[in-house]
Amino acid sequence: MGGPALIDKTYYYEFDTYYLSSFEENEIVYKSVEHYYQAKKVVDEKIQQVIREAENGHDAWSLGRMYPIRKGWEKTKAIVMLEANKLKFDQNENIKQMLVNTDGNIVFPDADEFWRDMLGKILMILRAYYKGENRKMFELEKYFNFHIDLH
Repeated sequence: MGGPALIDKTYYYEFDTYYLSSFEENEIVYKSVEHYYQAKKVVDEKIQQVIREAENGHDAWSLGRMYPIRKGWEKTKAIVMLEANKLKFDQNENIKQMLVNTDGNIVFPDADEFWRDMLGKILMILRAYYKGENRKMFELEKYFNFHIDLH
């Protein structure tokens, strides 16, 4: 979905939604952010399981496009993406430290129009959160008109 993140002329493949870095939610394992995101798009638990078991992020993305999406998805998809990334970073300390050690704007130049900036916004909010920069996090949320309770 997103491709690698671009931060200060450096590409970070670890921040790609397809990047395999497993994490859990409610004892359910997701292989990548993309697995989580695509599974959450559908209501049927059997289809969610099929998506979770996809070999890689691209396969999860392909499977997610094959089924009807849940009602209200367009209104919640960015929040689901933020939740997925927070779970990933919370449970993969080395990748979280990579994010914390960056500065500057984050963009996803290979993503579609919506996700190109939205994924960057999500990671900048998470980075500010992990750095304890509450004021900066609030300013980003206000600027991007995007808020979620991370606690």
